[in-house]
Amino acid sequence: NAANRFMERRRQASLHVNQLKTPWDFSLERGDVDVNLQADLRGEMQISAELQQLHVAEAQITSASLLASGTRAAHRVTISAKGKRQEQDLALDAKLSGALSEQGRWQGQIDTLSGKAWQPFALHSAMNLALGSDEVHLGAGTLQLGQSVLQVQSVDWQAGRLTSSGQAQRIVVADWLAGRQDVASDLVLTGHWQIAQGAAINGEFNLQRVSGDVTWLGGGSPQPLQIKTLQVGAKIVHNQTALQASLTSPRMGNMTISGQAQLDAATWQPAAHTPLDLALVSDLPDLSVFGPLISADLKLAGKAKLNVQRKAINDEVSLQGAISGEGLQVRDAATGLRLQDGVVDIVLNQRQVRLQKLHFKGGKG
Repeated sequence: NAANRFMERRRQASLHVNQLKTPWDFSLERGDVDVNLQADLRGEMQISAELQQLHVAEAQITSASLLASGTRAAHRVTISAKGKRQEQDLALDAKLSGALSEQGRWQGQIDTLSGKAWQPFALHSAMNLALGSDEVHLGAGTLQLGQSVLQVQSVDWQAGRLTSSGQAQRIVVADWLAGRQDVASDLVLTGHWQIAQGAAINGEFNLQRVSGDVTWLGGGSPQPLQIKTLQVGAKIVHNQTALQASLTSPRMGNMTISGQAQLDAATWQPAAHTPLDLALVSDLPDLSVFGPLISADLKLAGKAKLNVQRKAINDEVSLQGAISGEGLQVRDAATGLRLQDGVVDIVLNQRQVRLQKLHFKGGKG
């Protein structure tokens, strides 16, 4: 009948855009879109788009292209883009294959994915993908980001609920320090995550040292931290978050940081009008490592102990605890300050800092 003949007819359309400017931070130098398909989408189709000099916020996309060909029941999509963001190269190359249901749900897989954002990235093998108006489902796959490797078990978003789990097979800290001239690192971490976000957040994550160290370069001579063990973990139960971190080092001693906070499930930020508690317990056997962190002219020596708790509700902050040190030495080449055989005892109480003892011998300056 006439209705069937109309739906079976092929439709061709082209759109060409030149010098598109908007009041928002978006502009396009040139764009070409070509569509060739059957009205009911059952026959062969081809959709192509070519964009040149696309500016979106701080990103400048030099060129971008999309090509989709096949049928609704089986088609392939190729996406490519190159550009810059704040002088950093951007690139994306992806190939997908799948099918579009009559209800508008796309299901298939990411066949290949590679590119560069702040680090080069690449998908090691195909990853299942499903997209709908209110859902995104991403299957298992291995993603390389710089030198780091993430094993994604699943990522699911549906009707405002997000769940994700996976393993950080290898986190190379140097990837996160790119561009820093004052820090060098060959530290490698491993870990896992399992998160569910809906009306409340539940889950956990953990990171721990496998090998390597961090070296401070900003104070003239390199200062390795000599990290032996490092662990960072958190558990979240109905938005209540408990953080625990520990570090051991011959130079840094034993350090433990713990924290408690109530999260806002929508923003992942500490909820308003709820306490944010932090505690630091540390035994620092060698203060010389901290001098170059403050100034290249400053030299410190001695040892110290810290046991400090910080509680904050909005802008109200209070401190509890104690700080002590002995065998302290301070030498500042810039000012000529020279202190030695120092002892210090400080008590923190709410908003008060009480200096119980401060004593140096042989002072000069």
